[in-house]
Amino acid sequence: MKRIVGGIVFVVAVVCLTVASSWKSYRMENTELNGAPIKIEFPQLRLLEQWTMPTDQDWRLIFVGDVHGQYTELMNIVEGELGGLDDQTTLVLLGDVVSKGPDSGRVIQFILEYRDRVKCVLGNHDLAVLFALVNPELSNHHNLLPLRVGDSQFIPKDLSKVKKMHQQLAHELGFVKAKSWALHSSLAVQFTLPNGQILYGCHAGMLPGDFSQRTPSVHALTEMKFVDPKDWTHTSKEKFKNSKHWYKLWDDVSEHITVLYGHDAKRGLNLRSHTKGLDSGCVKGKELSALQYSYDHITGKITTKLFQTSCVNNQAK
Repeated sequence: MKRIVGGIVFVVAVVCLTVASSWKSYRMENTELNGAPIKIEFPQLRLLEQWTMPTDQDWRLIFVGDVHGQYTELMNIVEGELGGLDDQTTLVLLGDVVSKGPDSGRVIQFILEYRDRVKCVLGNHDLAVLFALVNPELSNHHNLLPLRVGDSQFIPKDLSKVKKMHQQLAHELGFVKAKSWALHSSLAVQFTLPNGQILYGCHAGMLPGDFSQRTPSVHALTEMKFVDPKDWTHTSKEKFKNSKHWYKLWDDVSEHITVLYGHDAKRGLNLRSHTKGLDSGCVKGKELSALQYSYDHITGKITTKLFQTSCVNNQAK
């Protein structure tokens, strides 16, 4: 009997050590066993993922605005407009893939099922769900666990923005699925095209020189709408004195760079030379927008095409 018990203890110890050593992450202490906190690991989030697109084969890159749990409309784009996801197609979701809409869980399941073809950028609502997951007792503001993003730590500036819907969705997704989603995602993506053009995808926005000259903050990548043109470290979701829309700072840029983003449903579809705003208010009953970049390896040409599908209003539901 002692040998059996000893064997069980040994197996449990090995499993615990294996789990603890397999994730580069930090601890969550939200459960107790016999009065002692159980340490649960959660992965470190990636700030930027980079790819170089091939020159010897055709491909499609499709950037999609804020989905907000509108699974049916996402499928209308993927299956109806794009004809599905083949081996030459990469779908890039520009953040806020969850919350507000009715089918956040199905959207996450789609991302994970097609992870080889789907890239996911994290938005402010996505981070709110993950933050609620690691901090189930948000009423206690003293022992909050930050999300680790690259070399930085993230706690929302305004904790009131982490709402009950985020907590409920964190509970519905569960730790395993949320962890898989987090591991698959990043705060920004970069694609270098055969013609030398660089495409960045993020949720809220980027400033000229971000990533090449400086590291943008998590708050800027997920919340920014306005910036102080004389102090680029001062960004905000709300307009303030002497501020400008961040994308206007790209008007005089000569580099072959384009930033694709969501987040700004109030402004809506906003296609400019260096910036492409694709949040067209799907969850408010407007449209879900997708911008496709297609490459023909025979001619070497890259063409773009806009797709849109009508949405059901779930904002007040």
